[in-house]
Amino acid sequence: MESLIKFFDQVEPLSENSKDILRSFLYTEKLKKGNFFLELGTICNKIGFVKSGIIRVQFFNEMGEEFTRYFIGEGHFAVDLTSFNDKTPSKEYLQALTDMELVMITREAMECFAANISNWNSIIRKLTEKALLEKLKLSNEMVLDDAYTRYQKLMERQPEIVQRIPLNIIASYLGVSQYTLSRIRKRYR
Repeated sequence: MESLIKFFDQVEPLSENSKDILRSFLYTEKLKKGNFFLELGTICNKIGFVKSGIIRVQFFNEMGEEFTRYFIGEGHFAVDLTSFNDKTPSKEYLQALTDMELVMITREAMECFAANISNWNSIIRKLTEKALLEKLKLSNEMVLDDAYTRYQKLMERQPEIVQRIPLNIIASYLGVSQYTLSRIRKRYR
């Protein structure tokens, strides 16, 4: 819990009263490997700050093929922002790839923070802008870069993914077969 409060305090300084308000609403939750943080068709009513573990954001196409959009690791937020903000059913799954511990923020807590912490909306705006810019950059790279370059960037940015996640999931994320991923990994060494 304190790690998340420190995280917010680094975005914009918080008063002690604001920190106490956060402490009164935040709680930790554990999620077992394979369980879902959010399932397709449900409304996202909570945000999870990942203390430990890895979540993947995935979807299935019309033919039932599974695709991994991206991974959410430690120090990042697990949320379907569109579903959370618009109160609409999610179009993706958020699944724990490892055992996890998250600091949770409910929708009600967010509303309380907005009403009682003077710079809360500014903190959320800054975090949202940063996350959206990161996702746009990642999306552009996934379209423009070749598979080898995508793998290199994954190794640089999130080496724990490659060390802890099964190859079929990494291949799904990179948009290649497991065979191609094996060839890329041999070349990378």
